[in-house]
Amino acid sequence: MRKTYLLILFVAFSGAFFTSCKKDELQVQERTVKSNLTQDQENDIFNEVSRMVKETPEISARERELIDELRTWAIDVEAYYEGVDDEPTWEAKYNRIRANMHQTVDAAAAKASIFYGGNEGKTILAKNSYVLMSYDAMEKYMNEFLWTKLGLFAANEVRNGIVLSYTLREVLKKTKIDLAIDGISGVNLSDVLFESTRILMDGQISVFTDIGALGLLNRKYGQEPFLDASWLTQEARNGYAIQKQAEAALANGNINEYQNLQTEAAIWFGAHEQLYTLDPLWQTEIMGIMAQLNIWMHDATKGGLALFGDIFIGTNKFGEFLLGNTIKIPLASHDLRKGEDRVGIAINGFNTLNEMRKTKRWAPWIEYSQKRLGYQQGVYNVNFRP
Repeated sequence: MRKTYLLILFVAFSGAFFTSCKKDELQVQERTVKSNLTQDQENDIFNEVSRMVKETPEISARERELIDELRTWAIDVEAYYEGVDDEPTWEAKYNRIRANMHQTVDAAAAKASIFYGGNEGKTILAKNSYVLMSYDAMEKYMNEFLWTKLGLFAANEVRNGIVLSYTLREVLKKTKIDLAIDGISGVNLSDVLFESTRILMDGQISVFTDIGALGLLNRKYGQEPFLDASWLTQEARNGYAIQKQAEAALANGNINEYQNLQTEAAIWFGAHEQLYTLDPLWQTEIMGIMAQLNIWMHDATKGGLALFGDIFIGTNKFGEFLLGNTIKIPLASHDLRKGEDRVGIAINGFNTLNEMRKTKRWAPWIEYSQKRLGYQQGVYNVNFRP
């Protein structure tokens, strides 16, 4: 009940989030998490991290063969329905879709692991590539379900966070700087930075299979079977209820109402994802540390760098910063340990994307960027073996 109440409050104030968090309007605020480093040392670290991520290499011709093969699996969206009609209940159908999706992800990871000689960091990035290509394919297959459209860019931010984590770890190793963060003691931050990428990828797969299954159910069976489904969260049921209204508006030719209702439905599905699917991830000790690292990096660079929270509408913010649009972390919602803060970020993201897609300036850019992500062109990468 508390989570539902919090979400209602966030929906009520989502307009305020949107107007207060436009691009480049980052207010200066007192730093809440500090390190043991001098300002010069921090600047040296951030400058080196920035340099390395800006020099991200294109996927090699040899790697492209792997990515193209994974893409053939990703675009076969209907394969996820295998055996679903034979399941006796709606919950069982949902579980079958998720199992089919997990099976394909596992196969993609196994192929990548062989290709990269067991290198875990590269394999994690390949799994992310599969998810990104899959979101693009699902968005085309069921574009009435808006969640996947922002989900694609959010999943790309996970890739950015993974690459930044690997890069920060590499810089700390090379410079031999012993970074310590207020409130964090007795841990090896280098190990934390690597372990967090595993947890992030596990969380991304959980979201991909959960929200993906909910969207695929919507596409195949509509909303009616799920409006009162006791096995779903109230947030997911609310999402289906609003999705029903959105598709009715589309059938009546009211495109603006359809887009707004579609966005509202996506916000409810996003709340389901943040408050239930991802909450266990952010309650782990390691991700709690990463949340504090994120606040430190975000505050120390005045919003210039963030491991998580920003959502870049584009392919690569370091190469397209003059072209794309970064939906910044809402100032009141930058502690990712808090479910309500993550919901605030999602609300801001969906509302901003909805406004962007209605304009002649941004609509073509969104589609162009989605296509590039769908083919894994110009994406975040590393030029070392993590």
